[in-house]
Amino acid sequence: MERLDDRKYITKLDKAKMRMLIGGLPGQFSAAGKSFQEANLSLRGRYTSVVVAGMGGSAIGGDLACARLYSDFPAPISVVRGYEVPSFVTKNTLLIAVSYSGNTEETLSAFQDGKKRGARVVCIASGGSLMEMAKSESLPFLTVPEGLPPRCAIGALTTYILLSIGLAFQVPGYAAELEDVADVLKNMRSALELDSPLKENPAKKIAGNLVHKLPFVYSSCRMTDPVAKRWSTQINENAKSLCHYSNLPELDHNEIVGWGIPREVSYASHVLFLDPGNLSDKLKRRLKVTKEIVSQVAEAETLTAGGTGDLARLFSLIFLGDYVSFYLAMLNGVDPTPVERIDLLKTKLREGQ
Repeated sequence: MERLDDRKYITKLDKAKMRMLIGGLPGQFSAAGKSFQEANLSLRGRYTSVVVAGMGGSAIGGDLACARLYSDFPAPISVVRGYEVPSFVTKNTLLIAVSYSGNTEETLSAFQDGKKRGARVVCIASGGSLMEMAKSESLPFLTVPEGLPPRCAIGALTTYILLSIGLAFQVPGYAAELEDVADVLKNMRSALELDSPLKENPAKKIAGNLVHKLPFVYSSCRMTDPVAKRWSTQINENAKSLCHYSNLPELDHNEIVGWGIPREVSYASHVLFLDPGNLSDKLKRRLKVTKEIVSQVAEAETLTAGGTGDLARLFSLIFLGDYVSFYLAMLNGVDPTPVERIDLLKTKLREGQ
């Protein structure tokens, strides 16, 4: 555990400076907001649905937009992770194709499928084939900075997606909400950074609880569902560790029964319940009781969001989780940036073409 306060050890292991990329998240919102305004997109039209097509770290911004807009947006929003768009896509659909590299084969396929159906397309990428096609066909596009692992561009991608939807549907206010997110994260950063010692740093403490454990991340409501997914994928990619996520109330109808067997797995697990801080009384009660039951066979703790707005609450938990995944990587003795198995998979898929 003392390794988490050892700057020399961490600097040597973190070869590509993932810690700095994580700490740079607050600055992405204002930078992307400015770039969006400068792009001066024209998205006038009559829309009845929104589809965000993307994979991995490029898709999570769509999940967060869905979570934020679920209760007060006038049209359905879907996130597609795959080669095809849903059958309901028509000329009245806003299709946001997101691929950080611009070369994600599933997203390029969904992009082509959506165009065939007449959807109005906005492309988001750092370059690659998606950007080339957008330019050659005079489609609206937004450019994200190059050189980042896709999972580290979550602030910029979420900003672009949310502002594109707001512009298309003429719903104002998202820009100010995104600036509030940046302020909340800036205020959090000093408590999570390397200079904050283990005894005072919540991210280091949580990482210490997870080392040599199987993490389970449980969302307490619909709004935090994509946050639980983000925690899991960040632990996968940064800490090179397995992680499972699920959500209330659904898990209380199935997964809760599975706790205890295999006994060795349950006792070697650590459960994190994500609380947005504004749960209804019903969900507060459900979280409390579920945690009591799970705690009979596994370690469990609740993590509560900061901020006041919905988007700030979501990103406060994401920011915490990103730091936790980094410190867990340090405890696991792995460089958090490379994703060698993903690279190997892509190489083998290309060889088979």
